[in-house]
Order: sequence, then structure tokens, then C-alpha cells
Amino acid sequence: MSCPTGGRLRYTDNYLKIRDYDVASAKEVPVGKRRLSVRFTPKSKSVKPDFFTGDVSLFIDIDKVGEIKDIKMAGQYSAIGGYGLLIGRNTGTPVSHSYEPPFTFTGTIEKVTIEVSGAPKGR
Repeated sequence: MSCPTGGRLRYTDNYLKIRDYDVASAKEVPVGKRRLSVRFTPKSKSVKPDFFTGDVSLFIDIDKVGEIKDIKMAGQYSAIGGYGLLIGRNTGTPVSHSYEPPFTFTGTIEKVTIEVSGAPKGR
């Protein structure tokens, strides 16, 4: 199967199967060792139902290459669904309909770092 992203860095958030939020980099990821980053900046939090509203930015090395604003991200969905965060593979239900599982990244992922900070006020 060919790469469903066309060589671009892509982030998709499937908000409870109600709505997909999707953003891709404006350019292809250059060949070679790169630092790929996705940053979610929360702007508000809803308690019932439990979700955050915020912006997602994509970075290749230090360059911002894509952005989507005002997405909804469920607060507890990953924990309840049992899938959590999958990196480099998708064996269950697809996050988006742009590919069919199983989908496995065939490149090399050297390191993954997850940083959690910047909770919105009122939390």
C-alpha cells in the first residue's frame, strides 16, 4: 500500500466518530533525519461532555508547516477505547478513511517524546 499522506506530515483527530479534523504539511517531509512535531494548544475545556478545544500545529524540524484551529479533542476517549496513542502502526479501526488498516509505517522511528503541558485555565 502506498503512503496515504503523499510524503507529507499529517495529523488526524477523530472526535468520537462525530467529526474528523485533519491537517497535512504544506510540503513533503525532506529525506534524511528530521524532527517531526505535532503541538496541540488547548484554548478551553468542557466538562460535560469532556473535551478540549484548541489548535494543532505541525512542524518539520523547527519550521511550522501546517495548522488547524478550533478542533475538539475528547478528554477520555483513548483511555476508554483501549487504543491509546499508536505510533507507526494502526491495527484496529482507522483514525480516518484515507487508509485501510492494518497500516504500518515502514521507515525508521528513532525516538518518540510526548510532552504534556499548558492546560487551559479552569482545569
